[in-house]
Amino acid sequence: MRGLIITSVLILTMLSSGLRAETMNITMPDTIVLPGDQIVMPVTVDTYDGHDSVLSGEFTLDYDRSLISVTSVATDGSLLEGSVSLDYNATTGRIAFASSEALTFSDDNDNILFYLTIIMDDDASGGDETNFEMQGFFNEGTPENTVVSGVIRSPGISVSPSSVTLIEGDSTRFSVSGDVHPPVTWSVSDSERASISQEGWLTGLQPGTIRVFVEDQIGLRDSTDLFRVQPDVLQTLTVSTPDTSVSQTRDFWWPVSVSDVTDLNITSMQFELGWSGQHLEFLALSTENSLLDDAGFGSVDYDHSSGSLSVAAAGVNPPEGSGPLIWLQFRVRNDASGNRTPEFSTLMFNEDIDPDFDYGTISILDAPEITLTEELIELVTGDTATISVETGGTSPFNWQTTNEDVVTIDEQTGEITAAGSGTAEVFAIDDEGFTSSSSEIVVHDINASLKNITLFTGLEAELPVIVDDVSGLGIFSYEMEIALDTTMLDFQGLETGETISEGMSVSSNISDGMLKIAAAGTEELQGEGQLLKLVFSEGPEASAGSSAGLYLQQLTFNDPGLPGAPTALLHDGIISFSDPDDPSVPVLVQPEDDALEVELTPEFAWEGELAETYDLQIATDRDFSNLVAYLNDIESETYTLEMELEKETTYWWRVRGVNFQGTSNWSGPRSFTTIQEDDEPSPVPPEAPQLAFPDNGAADVETAVILRWYSVAEADSYRVQLSAHSDFSELMIDQVTVSDTTYNVSDLDYMTDYYWQVRAYSDSLSSEWSDTFSFQTVMETFIEATEELPSSVTLHQNYPNPFNPVTTITYALPSEAEVKLEIFTVTGQRIGVPVNRRQTAGYHSVEFDAAELSSGIYLYRLTAGQKSITRQMTIIK
Repeated sequence: MRGLIITSVLILTMLSSGLRAETMNITMPDTIVLPGDQIVMPVTVDTYDGHDSVLSGEFTLDYDRSLISVTSVATDGSLLEGSVSLDYNATTGRIAFASSEALTFSDDNDNILFYLTIIMDDDASGGDETNFEMQGFFNEGTPENTVVSGVIRSPGISVSPSSVTLIEGDSTRFSVSGDVHPPVTWSVSDSERASISQEGWLTGLQPGTIRVFVEDQIGLRDSTDLFRVQPDVLQTLTVSTPDTSVSQTRDFWWPVSVSDVTDLNITSMQFELGWSGQHLEFLALSTENSLLDDAGFGSVDYDHSSGSLSVAAAGVNPPEGSGPLIWLQFRVRNDASGNRTPEFSTLMFNEDIDPDFDYGTISILDAPEITLTEELIELVTGDTATISVETGGTSPFNWQTTNEDVVTIDEQTGEITAAGSGTAEVFAIDDEGFTSSSSEIVVHDINASLKNITLFTGLEAELPVIVDDVSGLGIFSYEMEIALDTTMLDFQGLETGETISEGMSVSSNISDGMLKIAAAGTEELQGEGQLLKLVFSEGPEASAGSSAGLYLQQLTFNDPGLPGAPTALLHDGIISFSDPDDPSVPVLVQPEDDALEVELTPEFAWEGELAETYDLQIATDRDFSNLVAYLNDIESETYTLEMELEKETTYWWRVRGVNFQGTSNWSGPRSFTTIQEDDEPSPVPPEAPQLAFPDNGAADVETAVILRWYSVAEADSYRVQLSAHSDFSELMIDQVTVSDTTYNVSDLDYMTDYYWQVRAYSDSLSSEWSDTFSFQTVMETFIEATEELPSSVTLHQNYPNPFNPVTTITYALPSEAEVKLEIFTVTGQRIGVPVNRRQTAGYHSVEFDAAELSSGIYLYRLTAGQKSITRQMTIIK
């Protein structure tokens, strides 16, 4: 059996190698057809003597049907004539034939397969053409075939040039190319404007618009674009720019001018201008007081980039005369130098008038250097300062600021007022328009100062860090860095008692002469004065009479990278070293001796040395036997009396210094007399209250809430208004007799925005309304009742833990309470408050999303009434 299979394969192989495959070549000839004409085009095949007889075929024509159409296929006089059945679909271009007898091919390679009737579209233009292709097969693919595609074209001729600039009296020659059938006939659209010979020579006769036509023997035509015969004055048309000298930083207008354009009938213009963008900056374009303006050209289109300008303009009335055609405004850059010549890469009128150019040069002069007295000024909101020109420029100067929200400046005097925290620049413009260098103005929210103190050798001293009022700044944490000489000072620790930082978590470390302090708390810092106190003793190199500087290099609040974080203007301090000694006798400063018309709560001031505190006595007699006030432990050298003195009364006062060594003698007494009865100042209305809770914009506030605000000095009552309308057009609450700084509200609607404000009253005077705060109440929820309420406040471990990025925190309340759930970093910085509202007894849960936090350990603390619980959670990303 195996031998039989091998023999069969050998026989088939021998038979296959004995066959000779042959390919038939089909040709589609290139053809020219006049528009609207019809032709019959043969499709030919070369001779074929293959073993396979051709009995059928199927082909598809492919061509541009918008240009030509094939209306029919004919077989008379072709290979298919006779007993062949042929079908043609003009829509699809499909040709199919079948014959009962094999086609007979001649030996002259000129066998016509069939004829195609082709019609050229009436609207065809000269030179329009389409590839004429055919794909298909004989029998069922044998023999194979290849098709040589043809091109069917509409004949055309072309005249050149298509447009010229022709001066009256001048001649120029035109020519024709393409499918030309000589002879040709030349003509013009207006024989009064120009004449043309049959050799194509055109002569300008008088100014005007014309077109040249040409037609060959078989009627093929072409024409030029419209162009003008220009008057002979065009031979002198020149576009010019002037020589100009201008200083660095200055703006200037530069004219583009033309010679006389009368009778040129210019109705359009376009040009491209180039220059060194490193030296000149384009600012604007104007046609005011120009030939285009006089002619009423209207607006001019232009586009520019660094160092280039493209301009296009068109109008109805042609300009006349000579002069500026257009004005360009440039600014010379600060570092520009040398001579610069802007040049036209193209400039054309009416698309065919090319003028001559006369370029001017821009000579750049050095600008005067105007410097200011200060490069950097740091202020606190509300502070003022004055800046002036140090060198250069011509007075008077006009002062400007880059940001009036940060700093305002008097345009004439240069007096600066710090308007709000941030950074701005101020600069001056002199009388000639030159701009000075800039001074950077940094405005901070508060001052922060290290106090100058005396440290007695062998003892410790407290150095307070003093800050302005931090209320309302939203400060919950801060970091501080102080540079000091550790050979002169030995840091002993921190004190926060009776300071603004009391109750905060505070840590410190000192290394390489840098003391670093970090503090964080859960309550916003309030008030002014001592932020905290630093405790020092003298270092090994310190001695009486020497001193050591402390340099407050950094004090940042909350996250300093966040927008709106408060900033502080930093002031350094000095510790002077002294051997223990009694304080010196103070020198009284104010009120001056025998002063009259002194206010009833005067400010006292004095100067002293070596004192830690001061005692102040006020009496109605020089011997101080009738004391009105005896004040102790005054830490500063000024004191404002809190009690009111009697009117039209003479008082005596004196001061002594106190330190651990003892007390000084009393200063010499001074006297003063208080104001008279008719000098009593007019009563002053109280200040507007500051709202405290709920926070402005708070969400998820319970429908029963306690409104809270800060007390106002001298206020004896408050008026509270609550409304669901921001303009308070309809009031839900308008309570006038409130004497406390809280007001209970209940039965509010769920998911509703509310607005509230408070006004303070003192006797018959009222304050302005406070700022308006808004809050939104919680969504109504239904909690399934449990068998019994929790017995105590409980905070459960969050789940899942660790988590990324969402976890659920669950807690229980045995009774209704004010609830606050807070999130902290391990350093004590509060980073979120998911819950801050009054809640009912029961079990509660809240989702916390840490998508914006990094991996690490965080704390969450629940405060319900007087109970506070803290747990730890971990984020892993």
